[in-house]
Amino acid sequence: MMRAHKEYVTRKDSVGPWDYAMNPNRLDKFFTEGIERNKLYENIITMGMRGDGDVAMGAGNDADNMKTLKKVIASQRNIINKVYGKPASSVPQLWAIFTEVQRYYDAGFTVPDDVTLLLCDNNWGYIRRIGRDFERKRKGGLGLYYHIDMNGGPWNDRWVNTTTVPKLRQQLNLAYKTGLDRIWIINVGDLKPKEMPIDFIMKYAWNPDAIQPGDEKAYQEEFAESIFGKEYASEIADIISKYSKYNLWRKAEVQYPGIFNMEEMMRTNNLWQSLVLRCDALKEKIPAEAQDAFYQLVYYPAVASAGVAMIYNCATLGDSATIELLMQKDKRLADYYNNELAGGKWKGMMLDNHIGYTQWAIPDKNRNPMTLGFKVEHSLYHKEDTKEYSISAYQYTNKTDGQDTKWIFLPDLGRGDGCMGIDNVLAKSDETGKGATLEYEVDLSSGQVAIGILPTQDIYPARGLRIGVQLDDQPMQILDARRGLHDEFSEYTKQNLAVSKVLKPLPPRSQLSLNGFVNGSQLPRRNEVFDNLRWLDISFSTQPGKHTLKIIMIDPEIVVEQIVVNPDNNSYSYFGNW
Repeated sequence: MMRAHKEYVTRKDSVGPWDYAMNPNRLDKFFTEGIERNKLYENIITMGMRGDGDVAMGAGNDADNMKTLKKVIASQRNIINKVYGKPASSVPQLWAIFTEVQRYYDAGFTVPDDVTLLLCDNNWGYIRRIGRDFERKRKGGLGLYYHIDMNGGPWNDRWVNTTTVPKLRQQLNLAYKTGLDRIWIINVGDLKPKEMPIDFIMKYAWNPDAIQPGDEKAYQEEFAESIFGKEYASEIADIISKYSKYNLWRKAEVQYPGIFNMEEMMRTNNLWQSLVLRCDALKEKIPAEAQDAFYQLVYYPAVASAGVAMIYNCATLGDSATIELLMQKDKRLADYYNNELAGGKWKGMMLDNHIGYTQWAIPDKNRNPMTLGFKVEHSLYHKEDTKEYSISAYQYTNKTDGQDTKWIFLPDLGRGDGCMGIDNVLAKSDETGKGATLEYEVDLSSGQVAIGILPTQDIYPARGLRIGVQLDDQPMQILDARRGLHDEFSEYTKQNLAVSKVLKPLPPRSQLSLNGFVNGSQLPRRNEVFDNLRWLDISFSTQPGKHTLKIIMIDPEIVVEQIVVNPDNNSYSYFGNW
């Protein structure tokens, strides 16, 4: 109702408890003052109410909260009628279906047809719902609230950019194509660290159809050229692309010793160190007038991110001395940004503590991870005699199109060189087994395969999220692609499932080592959100040897990144024998 939360915080004594069930009159007055103050401006009025801060209302009981929320919205509509002197239906409004509010909506709670439904992501950049046919017909339409920065659950994502342009294009395309197009609100945090993704989102939102899969590289080069000129644009664009991709493997805030095995640590260290060397070499060539911009957009986020990644690899190895040197370098980099860069213009911009997280919230200072009691108790050596091996999804041996769909390559999306996705996310689901198909020649020894997909959320729960898998001429098996979905907002409890009109119980979690399971327990900070990948496992009854594996589209929103053949739970790997 055109009031900021801080306005309430500084007026608590006069406004009273932020509890509409017991304090409606003073809260209505607070709402009315906001509308009266802003009525002459162009507004989209936020309807509804949550708790004091980023929490649920009252005691958190959904049924009671929905009853209260119904009264809140009725009163707010009445306030709008009176202050504007015309029907509330003629004044732009939105209702943010955020965190626990999604449960209310799934249980049947709704708002007047003229109010825009602002659907949300999972706080880490994967949208929770797409627009359904009947929702796209609403007078108020649909919008999107999306995070490229997060201060809160499931964990902080604040320090530097960790969102790749291909991920943004894929998720925003899914939103746009399914009708989430009336308004986009992006949580950008401190602005400065997220300049490039902000620029891309604004450009993409202006004309989404103008940027197709594969156009992301050209955008990044244009972005770099607009700031640094043509000579270094390609190299700068590649560095920005790679540091954000490497951060997406494991964001600084959710780093933890023992995430990678020995081979993976060596490889990730080499990749990060290569970026550092490229940044150092380029820094010597950049003209003096562009040095500040280079430090802000390229050098600091790439070099400092490399340092954090190496700190945690050192913590895995027990190398505290090197950690201390890397932490000193991290401090020097931040001190320059905060105190010397551009004559101190950005003082305080890089104060986020980002090393040594023990909970979702920012730590009071950077700490050597080896002083925090973290333990690595699983073997980090990948067995040489393992039969496990990996195939990138784009390395198919044959591809068959469906009636109105086809698998297409999505360059640079995900952990590696790219993923495979369906060209038409509005296509009808196909359970016949005749949908668009990818084929792979596999050498099975265990009869088991793991399929790595991007962590698409339960975007259409009444329908489901499914993918078909077939071996040779055996019957197609339909997998519930929500297997391993992280229930951050407690949607899938027995209580909520009982009242929801659309939700279905989640399937049991896979116990794959790829999912971070060792001896039956999941390692700390290992889930599909933090890993940016969800592993689906499937077993076949067959003889060892050469076979044809088929991945068949059923629901069009699933994106496939990787296939691991003969996954070996006795040989720990994060990337899947990369």
